[in-house]
Amino acid sequence: MQIETKMSINGRKLKLSLAAVLAFTAFGAMAETANLAVEPFQETVRSAANTGGASVMGLQMTGADAGQDIHALLPTDWAGQRFCVRTVSSDGLYSSENTYVAPSVPAKTVEVPHVTLSSHPRRLSQLVSQNFGIRIANGDCTAWDDEKPAAVALWQSEQPAQMLEVYVNGFGAQRLITIAVIDGERMPPVECNLIDAEVRVAFDRLCQVPVNGETGAVSITLIPFKGGVRGRSETIEVLIQ
Repeated sequence: MQIETKMSINGRKLKLSLAAVLAFTAFGAMAETANLAVEPFQETVRSAANTGGASVMGLQMTGADAGQDIHALLPTDWAGQRFCVRTVSSDGLYSSENTYVAPSVPAKTVEVPHVTLSSHPRRLSQLVSQNFGIRIANGDCTAWDDEKPAAVALWQSEQPAQMLEVYVNGFGAQRLITIAVIDGERMPPVECNLIDAEVRVAFDRLCQVPVNGETGAVSITLIPFKGGVRGRSETIEVLIQ
């Protein structure tokens, strides 16, 4: 299956062509490994939080194996190309931005050395899944653009899951609702829950979108509410093939 995504933010449509294989890899299969394209490994640990300006801070599927590094479900046509991986902890104290080169041979799952290259591996491996957001986009980090194609990250797992997780900075919204339309069928509204973290600065909400191996068009609309007033919505349109 492949996902292609478009996002509309503040009324402006962004082409976030999200193509990623969601088929399960064979248990125990060795993943191909991406190589760091630009050295040294870039990461920052702050004493004060950095909130950033983006609303969507993570697009991933998570597991429970703290020993796993980041993996990615890269589109097959990204083989041999550069891609950027941005990460941020929910407390805003840790962030990274690094460019990698995808394996020349297309693979369903690609391992992305991150914890193994970090100067803070213990800090990272102690983060629970909802404390870490990951964004992946095609091209060098120096040319990051939300209109560039994106891919799904895997955190603490090398196996794709049945749930696509969107980590969102609600910017003070008291409620955030997700409305999904899957293959033309409108699903009931679902609340985006507060993440399980003591400090929620860089992002504070988790929106879970079940994919469950289904194919077809998926439209995900995020609607914030503050003071009982509906804010401007953002829509992610996904095509699962």
